[in-house]
Amino acid sequence: MKIFLFKNDQQFGPYSLEDVQQLLQSGVYTAIDSAWYEGCEEWTTISHLPGIDIAEEARQRHLVPPFEAYVGDKPYVFVSYSHQDGELVFREIRKLHEAGYRIWYDEGIDPGNDWPEHIANAVINCDLFLMFTSPRSAVSENCRNEVNLALNRKKKFLSVYLEETILPPGLELRMGDLQAIMKFKMSAVTYRKKLFMGLEGMLPEDGRDVPEGADPAAAAMAIDVGAEYLSAPELQEDTSLRGVGKAKRKALWIGLAVVIISSLGAGWYFIDAHLKEKEASEQAAEQTKLESAAKFALTLQHYKLVVSILNNEQVKFESLLDSSTRSNPLKINLAWIALHLGDTLLNMKKEDFRIDEISFDDEITKAMVKLSYRVNGQWEKFPYDLKWVLEDSEWRLKP
Repeated sequence: MKIFLFKNDQQFGPYSLEDVQQLLQSGVYTAIDSAWYEGCEEWTTISHLPGIDIAEEARQRHLVPPFEAYVGDKPYVFVSYSHQDGELVFREIRKLHEAGYRIWYDEGIDPGNDWPEHIANAVINCDLFLMFTSPRSAVSENCRNEVNLALNRKKKFLSVYLEETILPPGLELRMGDLQAIMKFKMSAVTYRKKLFMGLEGMLPEDGRDVPEGADPAAAAMAIDVGAEYLSAPELQEDTSLRGVGKAKRKALWIGLAVVIISSLGAGWYFIDAHLKEKEASEQAAEQTKLESAAKFALTLQHYKLVVSILNNEQVKFESLLDSSTRSNPLKINLAWIALHLGDTLLNMKKEDFRIDEISFDDEITKAMVKLSYRVNGQWEKFPYDLKWVLEDSEWRLKP
């Protein structure tokens, strides 16, 4: 089964199920990143891949709230979500908060307060009810109660589907005709534009505090996007074991042609040409296979590098450097300083970095990696390319 993944406005693959499992466990991808596999009609999420194994603790990480919930009299957005989706939801509402939207979510409640009373008051006084919909929130009693109260009070309602979700009949009856954004089927650019446009259209004029300087919401809405939903990847002709039957039939015809040509005295010439062409094709296929494996391994190392920098783990950072750099403390410090980009990395996540291009030498022992990083919702080119070398069967950064 060929699997394609989509993240940071880029499509990756094809991968095997084992590849995706390893990428998931390494933290390069999460369960709610977009995925497509042979046989599915439209894009879904990694969590819906047949045979994928997602540890429950990966869904229920304890996360620190990104900011304090809004308290005041100005228009605000009430966010309803399942705590099991906290990692993604916190990332999403942090972007909304940075764009000036006033957000209320339950992490802002003091432990001693009466929980249902404050939840109810927050829903009743909000100007927009925003639900992050998933299989977890769909079966959450708290989320259902919040939805029912919001709709009973005729609140403006927007639902963001984090992944493919079948709503329980009662919830489907109430939410079926309401405005929804299918995040998992969209590129990041398209999703961000639709989300900001939805918020701007539903909130009053003073619905947010427009930030000074760069405005992420205005920038996202100004982008001209193409198709609303991701299209299915183009699959090349299958050359795996499933194509053996076709290959056998082709071989029979080639064999018959060889016999006929041989009888005319020109057989050996054509056989030799065919064998040479076949050998060149096999070598090209093997080279492509080796490059694909190298890109996969290098991607894993790249995200380890990003995480070590963001988490300020210099020892782990040093372990990813080539041997000549590791033997020189001055080079280590210079590399560490250079990759921090001053204060730019503050409050950034590994999702704010992406690989744009990987190029190898002929022996696939050296690689140049072009990167981009996201600031205020906009992607910028990394100031220089990163050079990697293959040492002891592992890719190492060579500053």
